[in-house]
Amino acid sequence: MFATIPGESCSSRPTKDLSSHSLVNLSTYLLVDRAPNSTKPSPKRVTWALSLLTFTVVVFRAEVLLLLAPLAFQLLYNKWISLLSLAKVGLLSGFFSLGEGI
Repeated sequence: MFATIPGESCSSRPTKDLSSHSLVNLSTYLLVDRAPNSTKPSPKRVTWALSLLTFTVVVFRAEVLLLLAPLAFQLLYNKWISLLSLAKVGLLSGFFSLGEGI
């Protein structure tokens, strides 16, 4: 009933979507959930959230970049992360993700 690309199964797409949505939700949780008296998340949680989003962009869905880019600029603007830390997290998780995606 549905047209498929030869060599690609119909069930692979929903699995990728579910995995990518789970990682995006987890990274959002890391940034949003914090103590009531805290004004910003811990640097460790920011690093993990950016790493998860970078992994999701490289391995699963490129359109998550539309979430990652403005978020990175906002984190820099609010001084929740330094430019050097952002570059380090992005490069390390990007290279790791390339290794996992291949």
